[in-house]
Amino acid sequence: MSAPRVLIRHLARHVDQEVLIAGWVTHLRSKGKIAFLVLRDGTGQCQAVASVRDVDPQTFEQITRCGHESSVKVSGVVRADSRAPGGFELGVKSFEVVTQTEDYPIGRKEHGTEFLLDHRHLWLRHRGPWAVLRVRDEVVKAIRDFFYDREFVLIDSPISRRPPARAPARCSRPTTSVTAPTSPSPASSTSNRPARPSPRFIASAPLSAPKNPRPVGI
Repeated sequence: MSAPRVLIRHLARHVDQEVLIAGWVTHLRSKGKIAFLVLRDGTGQCQAVASVRDVDPQTFEQITRCGHESSVKVSGVVRADSRAPGGFELGVKSFEVVTQTEDYPIGRKEHGTEFLLDHRHLWLRHRGPWAVLRVRDEVVKAIRDFFYDREFVLIDSPISRRPPARAPARCSRPTTSVTAPTSPSPASSTSNRPARPSPRFIASAPLSAPKNPRPVGI
């Protein structure tokens, strides 16, 4: 497939030109020697028409057996057609299956809410969620553009959380060691005061210690 790859929403720029579209098979129906596929690539939908006169029998059989939501690459000539989804259709010349799907769980029939929530990652591909997410994207973009145009800066502040309760974290202070003189001075030897011991301590406090702890004396 040497044709240039384009997005479906840009097909209007390539009428009567051969292009390549990569996307998913949304719908497929075949009538004898002709098959109709609806392709989706995230920017829109278009119809692709395959005929036994334009492709070899092996490729046509591969098209008719393609599963719902299979990933494919299709090349063909773009034609304007008001009856087709998006106003344009693709006359298929070559077809390649990237990923073949079987037993896709979400069909065209009605499904319950619980079923759709269990398959939420697949349900997001369909038309309803697809439209909702794009409306949301436009709203978020408009809000950000409003502030960017006024020289605001987007800042994501960090989230400070306490550590889990299973093992309290401790923050150690620097070790302080003070040793008294080995021999008393003459002045202190004549006094009646008892000799002061040699104080040594290692102070450590948990993260939940008060902001202004009382100083430790020597």
